[in-house]
Amino acid sequence: MEPGATCALRPGGVCLGVDLGGMWLAGMNLAGANFSSSQILNGVLDDAKLTGTIFYRANLRGSSLDGAAAANSVFVQATMIYMSAQGSVFDGANFTGATVYQSNFTGASFVGANLSEISATPADGDAQTFFDGADFTNASFRNAKLAGASFSREVRFRGATFVNADFTGAIFGSGGYTRFVDADLTCAILEESQIDDESVDFTGAICPDGTLAVAGSCSGKLSRSGC
Repeated sequence: MEPGATCALRPGGVCLGVDLGGMWLAGMNLAGANFSSSQILNGVLDDAKLTGTIFYRANLRGSSLDGAAAANSVFVQATMIYMSAQGSVFDGANFTGATVYQSNFTGASFVGANLSEISATPADGDAQTFFDGADFTNASFRNAKLAGASFSREVRFRGATFVNADFTGAIFGSGGYTRFVDADLTCAILEESQIDDESVDFTGAICPDGTLAVAGSCSGKLSRSGC
């Protein structure tokens, strides 16, 4: 199919470079479909079946994916700003290089997902991104940018689970807030990440060594011995 051509909205459908802005796709079965480079601005995909669906370089700005079943989906280099995906399942999904700021992923599951090189903060302007209660067990955040540039920006992981998650090379704080309040970071790989202690909050969190944070910090508690 040529980019920009119309497509069949069905499982396995090929929809390259199409404009699906504002479309109501809630509850539809689009498993395995390919929406690479498509514009899906302000779309509604709540409770949609998106297992293995490809959104490579797609623009999902302002869209809603609440409750979507998107295990093993592909969001590589996708734009996922000003959107909501609360309670969605992204287990095994690939978000490498995606932009996800000013979005709400509260209660979503990212077990085994690849979030390497994602950016959760804009180059300028205010932004808050929420992953409260999300499950990132065995997920990868290698080289991810999870806060920065100004203190009006915040990436929040309140009560999230990061057991065995890999943050090698990830950047936390550095001007913006990253909050892991009450999060479980047991056996997470944080020793080779960049943490600004003044703008990263671990209050009530379980640190990688399995002990509780002290005074909002996991300093000296990043060892994974015994994991």
